[in-house]
Amino acid sequence: MTSHNVARLRTRSLGLAFTTALLLLGLSPSASAQVPGDAGTQRLPVLGASIAGTDDSSALAFNPANIGFMPGAELRWNGIFLDEDLGVPWQGHAFSFATPLFLNLSMGLRVDAVNPTAQAPNPENYQFVTWGLALSSTDAFSLGFSLQRSYSDAAVHDRLASYTIAMSSRPAPALGLSFVGSDLNGPTNRAGGSRSPTYDIGMALRPTGERTFELGLEAKYIVDSDDWIPRGTIGLDIAPLGRLTGGVSMHHLDQSEPDYVASLGLALYNSNPAGSTELSGGVVGGNALGSDDTYANPYLGVAVRGFREPVGGEA
Repeated sequence: MTSHNVARLRTRSLGLAFTTALLLLGLSPSASAQVPGDAGTQRLPVLGASIAGTDDSSALAFNPANIGFMPGAELRWNGIFLDEDLGVPWQGHAFSFATPLFLNLSMGLRVDAVNPTAQAPNPENYQFVTWGLALSSTDAFSLGFSLQRSYSDAAVHDRLASYTIAMSSRPAPALGLSFVGSDLNGPTNRAGGSRSPTYDIGMALRPTGERTFELGLEAKYIVDSDDWIPRGTIGLDIAPLGRLTGGVSMHHLDQSEPDYVASLGLALYNSNPAGSTELSGGVVGGNALGSDDTYANPYLGVAVRGFREPVGGEA
């Protein structure tokens, strides 16, 4: 058997084992109903990112498999700053680091320091720590695993400890597919409330076969509430400056007029043969944040990479 066939067999075996594990986990009993406000204990969202197409250290928050595609190390900071009158909790700072290791392994660590808005159901501060590991058997297939735990003086935010399993496949340059199972153990906080497992499925479409233009289509399923949250993302390289990103998600689809969250951002790159830096910023708004007239809540980011960031299809 040739080395190429061995690699293909190994990839298929890993994929089959991963799918079987997800099915078994999905059939396990879910935990008790959530305590009101417990759903607010979450990491900061990565606005404009695609679960199937984003390959940087921020992927630790939504798809740990994607850090397996990183060609080098990255250190990143992101911050989200919301109007204090809004009812969602995700405001604060996130610090992440990820790097390739050896034997096709990559590892990362992320710390979220969350300072909820004054009008959030539980406005106490909390922190989330995420550790992730990815195995990329080829440059088109990666498995990911992460452990995450919350810390807070407030019982409703404290001791939420869970794990995530993820898979990303890129069968063609124009197509990326991802599947993520999060909070699969139905974690329980110190107040006795639990969180529902969730499943995300997404695809990234790159019509040119490069990341110059990318369209992301995704859906999240929340097991306990039987809710679906569809989401779309877009990425467009603006050579030689950087990349324009956007995203929109729909919430409460059972309503006659579902709520939404939308974001628009711009990342500026400074690349050289030894590495690159990124400065990013944007705005997020939408009535799902808790107000019908909120459109300009800023978010910012800075990243330092040990690899060049290509723009506009450059090699």
